[in-house]
Amino acid sequence: MIQVRDIGMSCRDAVAEMERRFDLPGVTFASRDEFLQWGAFNGYGVVLTGTKLTEPFQVRVFAYGVNQASLIVVEYRFDGPNGYNVPGYRLIEESFVLNY
Repeated sequence: MIQVRDIGMSCRDAVAEMERRFDLPGVTFASRDEFLQWGAFNGYGVVLTGTKLTEPFQVRVFAYGVNQASLIVVEYRFDGPNGYNVPGYRLIEESFVLNY
């Protein structure tokens, strides 16, 4: 999921807002790792790795903000960190351009 908002916000606040949405029954995260770059954008992100109903599950959340615009990216990996959708997420990350 990619959201582009026409309001500026703290990258850490945006990530925390998205992270709270995964505080759900059946979802357990064993690790939380931070990162600072998604594609060409320097911001703030977290990788949450764990299980959803005992199955491998990973979420990457990233936020970038400039002036009065924000970019939020959420990658859902329902089959863990090496899931089938990872190559597609990499392609999006490497080619995404934000025109504002």
